[in-house]
Amino acid sequence: LLRDIRAGTEFSALLSKYGLSFSQFHAITSKLVNEGVLHAAELVGKYPLIEPESCSESIVCDGYVRRFPRYTVQFPLPIYLVQSPEIRGKIEDISEMGVRIRGIKTKPQEVHIFEIPLNECLQIDGVLFEAICRWSREDYTDSKWIAGHEVLEFKQGSLADLQEWLFAMRQTTE
Repeated sequence: LLRDIRAGTEFSALLSKYGLSFSQFHAITSKLVNEGVLHAAELVGKYPLIEPESCSESIVCDGYVRRFPRYTVQFPLPIYLVQSPEIRGKIEDISEMGVRIRGIKTKPQEVHIFEIPLNECLQIDGVLFEAICRWSREDYTDSKWIAGHEVLEFKQGSLADLQEWLFAMRQTTE
């Protein structure tokens, strides 16, 4: 199975070849990731991460199902680790419950507190939240790390507030 995943075998072909259900595939790949045999980045964007039947109002994106729509950030939006403010990155996209960050190296399952310092751009408080890294990988085109984080708890503001602000900014620049 591992060899076929790394070879890029289509999801349906894997299920058929190995006689697996979605749940079985997910359980096996989760175990391989947890044991360090497989990196989550090898699955993201290639294989479904959420069972389609379990999603209400789900969205198909890049061949797999997302629970929330993602919004691409059209300009550099800074973010940093609260415990190490000198470590900064940029948000590439956001959803209601997550962010994709470029420039901050994190590992799957690590939990961090992030701040989006809107006060650097505007005269309003930033968004502060605790999130768990779900996947990360190095972008070999520029050697920067990219990671997807799921929000666990908002400490100040919300990503929905940020999305509203981003939408308003997009409207004023068009």
